[in-house]
Parts: sequence; structure tokens; C-alpha cells
Amino acid sequence: MLLSYKVKGYKVFNEEVCLSFKANKKIKNKDYVLNINDEEILKSTIIYGPNNTGKSCLIDSLYVLKTIIQNGQIGDILGLFDYNLFNAKKEIEYKIEFLSENDKYKYELSFIYEQGITKEVLCVNDEFIFDRNKENQIKELNDVIDLYSSYKDRLIIATLPKNYSKYTKNIMSFFNKLHIIPRYIDFESLIAEISSLSKKDFTKFISALKAADISINNITLEDKYDQISKKFKLISEYMMKDKKVSLPSIIGDSSGTHVFMMYIVKIIKMLKEGGILVIDEIDKSLHTLLTKNIISLFNDEKNTNMQLLATSHDLLLLDCLYLFRKDQVWFSYKDKESIYLYSLNNFKANIDNQIRNKTLESYLKGLFGALPYPNIEEYIFDK
Repeated sequence: MLLSYKVKGYKVFNEEVCLSFKANKKIKNKDYVLNINDEEILKSTIIYGPNNTGKSCLIDSLYVLKTIIQNGQIGDILGLFDYNLFNAKKEIEYKIEFLSENDKYKYELSFIYEQGITKEVLCVNDEFIFDRNKENQIKELNDVIDLYSSYKDRLIIATLPKNYSKYTKNIMSFFNKLHIIPRYIDFESLIAEISSLSKKDFTKFISALKAADISINNITLEDKYDQISKKFKLISEYMMKDKKVSLPSIIGDSSGTHVFMMYIVKIIKMLKEGGILVIDEIDKSLHTLLTKNIISLFNDEKNTNMQLLATSHDLLLLDCLYLFRKDQVWFSYKDKESIYLYSLNNFKANIDNQIRNKTLESYLKGLFGALPYPNIEEYIFDK
């Protein structure tokens, strides 16, 4: 479970931004939180804000951190470009707090891309384990740090000594279960995900598609079109006037349907394994009621091991009764100085009875900020 995430120096984040899954304990609705080790942890969080104000950037930064952890080194994940746009230090800084196997981890990592790691600190259950830049009391850890001090891009957490290998395993387990769905669905990846389902879960997948009311009568996996393209392997069946017809899904189904399929496959797997699903623009090509249904799966009282982090532009979700608690809704905003990330929980209910408890109306009236003010017409039409 993710508890909090902070990043600074990545792309437009010239100052540190923080996203928290720690619940406001004063809010009475407890169905939307998980109670673990005396922590109340939100099951889902959604971020709103104008275009190009850091929502996708936040997801991208998390993907970069995940890749670095899994590779055990900085490597060339950032490619050819300078990803530190407005921070003079040219340093990217991460701070992440999470639960893995009932232990609480706090991990900090900072690096300057061309110079290597500048900071790496690990605490477990609020107990200090190591600081890459300081003399640690435990000789085993000092030996590892001394050994890797000449490798400026290698992570200490990837190579902890035997007595601490449990920490490495749990950290890797957390990041392996951090599922970040790419902005554009690769259809072969979707087919691979569906193909990996067990027979029982595949049946559950088909039942969910039918129940979603997206006009699909059945789904099968067939190899008869493999010679043309593996993308034709997924076959959708449609029914009208008692007549059944089949067509490869990539031809017959919409992009929104493929997005929905990916969500359902991931959720079915996560119900068993646990983890965090991260989606940029969860509403892309989906009807509001379908998006609401997906979010409701995470907030359901039967969910005990899944979390959702999503961005959205679907404002109708804000006024869906009982879909979100105040502390689950976040906003991003950008001005000439910085980017800001803040929670609806920071705002008190307005005393105006006309807008009280009407989140969408309040947002559009500007009470929470994070609104664009476009003025396109005068630049499009000739005078």
C-alpha cells in the first residue's frame, strides 16, 4: 500500500509536490479506507486540474522511480533529454512511504543525471537502516556502501547484505505490484494480459464485460488469424435480432472498450495479488458510469488489498453521491512560480447553501482553484 509520494526536480516540478493516501481520521465513512497497523489508508485517490499542470508528469515520475528501483541503477531511463526543466540544482529528488509485508518503508533517492546518486536513505518501521552519505553503525552495511561508492548510479537497496535481504525483497515486491497503465494501450500487451488469466478468471473477465453493458456477447482467444497478425487473436462476439457475429476485437471494438478490458484484467489479477493501479486519465474514451463503476470496485468494502491512483477530466464524477470522500480528491495547478498539488480536504464546507455539498458546482465557481481560463475565439476568428 502506498502511503505518500513526494517528488521534486522532475520536469516541471521545480518545487516538491506531495500526494498522500493517509486518510483524515475525522471523516466517518470508513468503507473507503484500509486499516493496517493503526494506519487508515485510502483505497483510491483522484487528481483533477487543467491540462499541462503536472498530472501526467506525476504519473511519469512514478514510472521512472519504479524503473530505477527494478533495474537497481539510474541507467539511461531518462534518455537524451534534460528532464530537470526549472530546478537550478539539476537534481531529481524522490521520497516515498509505503507498506510491504506489514512493514512500513520510507525511502529517499536523489540524483543528478550526469553525476549519479547524491542521496539514498532507508528507514523501516521508523528505524534508520542506512544513509548512503553517512557512516552507518553496522559494519556489513558500511562495507556495501564503501563498495558501491565508486558506482555512482547503483542503488544500495538492490544489494543489501544477507541479513537485510528481506528489505530488498519487500521493496521489490511493492514496486512489482505498482501497475502503471500506459497512456496508450498496446493491443498486443492487452492480449498477453488476457491470455495469462486462469480459466476461472477468464470466465470472470467475460462475465464482467457482459455486465458492463458494452454490447459484447462473448470473448474468445483464437489463433486462426495469427498468420496475418497476432493482434487479431482476441475475438469479440456481438448479437442483434438473435443473430451472433464475430470479429477481431481490434477491428470491432472501440478504444474505450479496450481500455475498459485492460482495467478489468488488472483488477481481477490484483484481487489475488494486491497492489496499486495507476492510471493517467482514467476516463479516457469511457462513459462516466463505466468510470464510476471502476472506481467503486476499489472503494468497495470487500476490497482489502487494492489501491487506485488516477487522474481525470470527468467532472461529473465529483458529484457522484458517495463515490469519494473529501480526502480522496486532489487538485493540480500551475502558475508562473510553481506547480501545486493539494487536497479537497484542505477546504472547509462553504456556508452558501446553494453550493454546499455540491463539489462540481463549487469547483466550477472557482472555490478550489485549479481551473483553466481559455480565451481562444479572438485568436481563431478574423477581426
